[in-house]
Amino acid sequence: MHPILAIAAASDDYDLPQPAPARISQAWIVTFGDLIALMLTFFVMLYTISSREPSKVDAAVSSVNEKFAISRIFSGNGLMAAKSGIVLTEQEYLDDVITTIRGRSAFGEIKTVLSGDGTLTARIERDGLFVPRTGVLTAEGREFAQEISRILLKQNSGLALRSMDIRLTAPVEEIDSATLAPVTEAPAVIRQAGSFIRELTDAGVSGKVISASVIPGEKPELLLLFYSATAPGADAAD
Repeated sequence: MHPILAIAAASDDYDLPQPAPARISQAWIVTFGDLIALMLTFFVMLYTISSREPSKVDAAVSSVNEKFAISRIFSGNGLMAAKSGIVLTEQEYLDDVITTIRGRSAFGEIKTVLSGDGTLTARIERDGLFVPRTGVLTAEGREFAQEISRILLKQNSGLALRSMDIRLTAPVEEIDSATLAPVTEAPAVIRQAGSFIRELTDAGVSGKVISASVIPGEKPELLLLFYSATAPGADAAD
């Protein structure tokens, strides 16, 4: 080939479009704005879940990184208030209680677990906790009381005070007989309350943060009310 033609051919090859270099993939969280947008998306999703089925919210909340954000959920109406960058130790305490109670399915159906305004209420069938018609705790009942003790004695949540109210339901006639019988002949429901409290105090829980009562009810149920340090009525345990 003539030298001039060879140069022209080489020049034509040089002018051909070259393939673009492959782009380096970027992470989907690049800036602080991306992180905020991701968090907002998560909270909107969480609110949607809570509006449809509040029972799913607790599991979703427990998966949030506690060092960055904890969400406070009021399951009754699906309302959610989230605070970023703050560990809400009181909610962490109530979440511990929820996890413990829902993990004890051997006691039968848990009627309600309600959380809001720093208070958690659990309604549990009493028959699984005590030997029938006695004040004696079953092995499962003692284990349950010990788990509650560990929650109340937990030191790393930063609360100055946690308190709980134990309420046992009983027929009206059983409550009326309790006011007339000697202490040694107290009805089973009274002895059950004493056994549960004694199990807590033997584990090291101060009696100052425990209150107990027997209330009228058609079914033998155990109501446990837990209060965080700022909950209404929590100061009454001081």
